[in-house]
Amino acid sequence: TGVFVSAVGHVLADRQLIDGCNVIALPGLGNAERVATDLKGELALLRVYGARNVTPIGMIGTAPGSANVTLLGIADPQAQGGGAAISAVNAKLGIAADSSPLETVPAPGFSGAAALDAQGRFAGVVVVKNPVVAGPGGAPRAAVVPAERIRNFLEANYVAPASGGTGVEAAKASVTRVICVRK
Repeated sequence: TGVFVSAVGHVLADRQLIDGCNVIALPGLGNAERVATDLKGELALLRVYGARNVTPIGMIGTAPGSANVTLLGIADPQAQGGGAAISAVNAKLGIAADSSPLETVPAPGFSGAAALDAQGRFAGVVVVKNPVVAGPGGAPRAAVVPAERIRNFLEANYVAPASGGTGVEAAKASVTRVICVRK
């Protein structure tokens, strides 16, 4: 899953999921290129050129203040018979200094999903982290990269945060499927 953050085709995605991609594509829009990676290495900024009629998620406004969030993502396409329906699932944030951990890891396909607070305002983007350990791997963890950090990342890369409507239906127009092709 990716989230449009500008009307000219900038998309935020989970960096881990697009590492090693030979081609990154957005269905119906074409190929995208990686423009930047945030300092923590959790997010990637992509750009699909010639994108028309894309709706960026509204990021300008007050800081979210709720632990309950709604995640908007595209569940695993194999589970949808190849479809790209946008799903909304409820989740709860934990407390951490830099990013907010999710109490449960969302279903496959929700890495890169938009997180909205209880008032429908943009709260951040979901990243799923697989533990790096010797021996049998542990369970993956998920967190929400906060909106303020995302706004700073975008501004550092000369992408102005978009204004827009609030609520689940308005934000669904900003969610897209990101396809990574590896050798």
